[in-house]
Amino acid sequence: MRSFGRAGLALVACAACLGACSHANYNPPLAGATATPSSTASGTPSATATPTSAPAVCGTAAPGAVYIAMGSYIEPGTPDPTYGSVYGYAIVDTSGNYSLQATPLQLRPSDTIQFTNVDPPTASDANGTSHSAVGLQTAGFPEPHTFPSPAFSPSGSTFSNSVLWSTGEIPSEAAGLCYSQTFVVPASGAYYFGDLDFYNSVNMRDVIVVSSSAAQ
Repeated sequence: MRSFGRAGLALVACAACLGACSHANYNPPLAGATATPSSTASGTPSATATPTSAPAVCGTAAPGAVYIAMGSYIEPGTPDPTYGSVYGYAIVDTSGNYSLQATPLQLRPSDTIQFTNVDPPTASDANGTSHSAVGLQTAGFPEPHTFPSPAFSPSGSTFSNSVLWSTGEIPSEAAGLCYSQTFVVPASGAYYFGDLDFYNSVNMRDVIVVSSSAAQ
């Protein structure tokens, strides 16, 4: 397990744990601390896969928000019978832990949400890989999907299947844990989304399922 601080914290962990644990945590920043996961999903994007797009966004953590971790080593689990296979996203619970196995994201109505990129820098790329969450504006995962140009910049403040919402590109933990703008969860619905750069290439995608019984 690792621990994830609730605001402005940096990634610290032991790589050996990632190979054996099903959850990750974050701890308060330690001078010079870095981490290199030893276990990654098949087809994990390389740092060179990110195309030129809008400048990366690096916001700060909003107090009381529910954080959704984005990372290439949050691996696919067994495909969900309703929503299919998901990869790369996980809810950070109130103890600061998140699973290293992706599942559909159960969120409560009116929750305030922020996405944060937990991918660390690598030996081949000190800047790490940017990630994003962009609504697909459809009920399901289209194959393939072409994101509209406005999706490369932050837009929206709630989840929708009819109006575009996007975090824009969030830089890796190398920039010092960056957060998206806040989103307020609607009263009901299922909202499919994916990563601008890796949705088509390695199926980095998930679905937000609104449920009043969701636990964070």
